[in-house]
Amino acid sequence: MAFLFSGMNLLCQKGSSRRFQFFTWRQMQKLSSVTDIEQFDQFHNDYVELICNKILDHKGNKLIYGHAQKPVNGFLKLYFDSSSLPAKNTAEKIGPFLHVTLESLTMKFFFEEYRGLYDEFVSPIIKRNTVRFTHEEYLNIKNITSYEHYQGWQKLFRTLYPPKPVHLDLVYSILSRNGYIYSNV
Repeated sequence: MAFLFSGMNLLCQKGSSRRFQFFTWRQMQKLSSVTDIEQFDQFHNDYVELICNKILDHKGNKLIYGHAQKPVNGFLKLYFDSSSLPAKNTAEKIGPFLHVTLESLTMKFFFEEYRGLYDEFVSPIIKRNTVRFTHEEYLNIKNITSYEHYQGWQKLFRTLYPPKPVHLDLVYSILSRNGYIYSNV
């Protein structure tokens, strides 16, 4: 789990890893009541919002949604998908609900390769947004500032691979390990 916190230590104030662990322990106590995808999404949003509100970045500012979702998704993937904890039957129940961790590289790839799904699930949210960015800026996690925008991406991923969308995280692993910079945007 150390790899999850190494990036967090760079982005956040000193001591954030311990705080994340504390809040994660509290959140895990709530997970036993989750039985469907809607309840998981609510649990996940509450978890990310908690991290946004309780952990500060290295400048002392509140974390944005796009940054807070990374350690949350990384932990949940490691805990349930990779380790099958706390019990195999719980991991099997939660596994299909897990979210794809948003990374700018992943967003750019899926924008280019699945533009129709992007236009269906993400574009309408962007059009309603009062803050205007260039199209390139919308493909950066630092501009994922709301649950609605984040969830648009998750709907895209769930459409692409309904059995277990979190497996699409492999795209980031493959692209980043090969030094690939997706620049067709």
